[in-house]
Amino acid sequence: MPEFLVFDTKAIETDLSHVTLPGLDFSSAERLNYLHGVKKEIKAELSDPSDWFVKEMAVRVHSAQRITSQLQEKFKPIVIDAIKAYINDRINEGPSTAMQVEKSAAEAPVVE
Repeated sequence: MPEFLVFDTKAIETDLSHVTLPGLDFSSAERLNYLHGVKKEIKAELSDPSDWFVKEMAVRVHSAQRITSQLQEKFKPIVIDAIKAYINDRINEGPSTAMQVEKSAAEAPVVE
C-alpha cells in the first residue's frame, strides 16, 4: 500500500472547533438542517399539494362534517389557486414587508 494512503486514526484530532464558524453551535447547525427540510416540504406542498394538505384546508374552511374523496378532488384546484393568489399577494405587498417577515423569522426562538 502506498505511504500516502496509510494514516494513523489516533492522530486525527476530534475537536472540530477550529473549522466551525464563530457563533455557530450545534443547535444552530441543527436548526439550519431542520429549516432546510421544512423549506423543502413547503416547496413540495406549494408545487403540488398533498392529499393531506388539501384535506386539512377543506376541514378548516368547509362546513361538511366529513371530507369525502370527491370533495377533496373538488378542493384541490381551489387550494392550488389559493396558494398562487397568496404568493401573488405577498409579492405585491412589496420588498419592505418581505424583509420584515425575514427579520421576524430570523428572530424566532430556536426549537430544540
